[in-house]
Amino acid sequence: MSLPAGGSRYPWHRSRYSWHRSATRGRHISARHIEHRLLDPRGSAQRGAVERVAGARALAQELPHTAITDLRLGNNHIGDAGAKALAPELLHTAITALGLAGNQIGDAGAQALAPELPHTAITTLWLNSNRIGDAGAQALVPELPHTAITTLYLVFNPIGPAAAQAIRAALPNAPDVYF
Repeated sequence: MSLPAGGSRYPWHRSRYSWHRSATRGRHISARHIEHRLLDPRGSAQRGAVERVAGARALAQELPHTAITDLRLGNNHIGDAGAKALAPELLHTAITALGLAGNQIGDAGAQALAPELPHTAITTLWLNSNRIGDAGAQALVPELPHTAITTLYLVFNPIGPAAAQAIRAALPNAPDVYF
């Protein structure tokens, strides 16, 4: 097999912060693809917070130009800053399933995502294994009834019983809400 110019058969390996649209021909991008995107070119596990957030920002800018419907960014540790970078771009995408599990997203990240959710096509949202507390959960509550979300994962977040009950009440017809 011959390799294209740039030396890699994967178009997202070509440069650190430029996402190539040829990598998004399919409608699904897995965590493996995104991990390549947010890691430094050598795949170092020692990447810094600045690099992760810069990767999330660069990806957010390109998302509106893709046909991606299932985006899994799990365990990339993008934090609140990465969630804030992604949030305003979500309404310009075709994403129906968004995986943000294990990203160290706290209340500020949930508060940034919340007002954008009603303007998206997202039906499945993974926010498990983050740092979202009662304040972040309460930010989601008024927005959830206006979303298409039917499956919500908030397992392994420090959300109290009152906030969990408010979320369940906000999504009475959602068959799958997990705490």
